[in-house]
Amino acid sequence: MILRRRYILELLALLCLTIALFGCEPTEQRFAAPRPLEITPPTREAILAGWDRGIAYLLESQLSDGSWGRSNRRYMYIATRKTSANDFKMATTALALQALIESGADQSAEGLAVIERAEAWMLHKLPSFRYDGDNEMFNVWGHAYALQTISTILEKRPMTDERRAEWETLAALQVRLLVSYESLRGGWGYYSTYPHTRPPTHWATSFMTASVLIAFHDAQEAGIEVPRGTVAT
Repeated sequence: MILRRRYILELLALLCLTIALFGCEPTEQRFAAPRPLEITPPTREAILAGWDRGIAYLLESQLSDGSWGRSNRRYMYIATRKTSANDFKMATTALALQALIESGADQSAEGLAVIERAEAWMLHKLPSFRYDGDNEMFNVWGHAYALQTISTILEKRPMTDERRAEWETLAALQVRLLVSYESLRGGWGYYSTYPHTRPPTHWATSFMTASVLIAFHDAQEAGIEVPRGTVAT
C-alpha cells in the first residue's frame, strides 16, 4: 500500500512539473518550426557567371606538378602526420580534375593542357597512394574521389587502348584498397583505431560512407567491377 501511494505521488509530481515547464498551449504553437526567409532565386546569368569564375580559378590555381591543394603542413590543422597533406591533395586534385572534365574545359587549349597535367599527376601518384599504417585514414577520401574521377575519365576522355587499360588498372586498385579499408561495422571512416589490423578501424561515418558508395556506383557505370557484398554491407 505504501509503495502504491508513493507511486501515485510521484506520478502527480511529474504531471505538475510537465505542466509548469510546457504549459497548456497547443502543440503546434509551442513547437512551430521557424520559417525560412524569402530569397530571390539567382538568375541563369548569375549561375553561369559563377560557373565561369569557378572554372577560371581551377585553371589558374593548378600547381606546377599538375595537382591542386597545399602540401605545407601548416595548413593541416586537424592532421598529425606529414603524409596527411598528400591524402587531401589527391582528393582535391581528383575533384578539380573531374569538375574540369565535366564542364567541358578540354574544349579549349588552356583547359586541355591543365587536364592533361592533372591526369599525368594522378597516373604517377596513384600506384603508390595508400594507407601508411598510422592513426589517420584521410587517404580514404583520396581513393574515393580518385575512383570517381577515373570513372569520368573512362567515360568522357578520348584515349588509346593502352591508356584505357592503365586507368582501368588504377580504378581496380582503388576498389580493392577501399574494400580493405571498410570498417568492421560496414562503411568507411577516417581514423584508425587498430592501425595494425585488417580492417584498421571498427567505426564509420555517414558522409564518408556515402562518398565511397557514390564512387562505387560511378565505377560500375563505367564498367569497373565492384564486389556486391561490399556495397550490400
